Amino acid sequence: MICMNWLDANQLAEADEFEDKMKELESVCNPIIAKMYQGGAGPDMGAAADDDAPTGAGGAGPKIEEVD
Repeated sequence: MICMNWLDANQLAEADEFEDKMKELESVCNPIIAKMYQGGAGPDMGAAADDDAPTGAGGAGPKIEEVD
């Protein structure tokens, strides 16, 4: 939420300011995400990837074939 407020207040910031803010956010988020994957936070964590699911697809949403 703090980053969203910063983005709203600094829309005219320079590219290096955005990069610094992104690095700051990543320094907070990355350890949390890494711990989530290491600890097996969910039943599907670490499971083999579904061959017909696109990379980055998450959850039980419809497959492309089902949408057509």
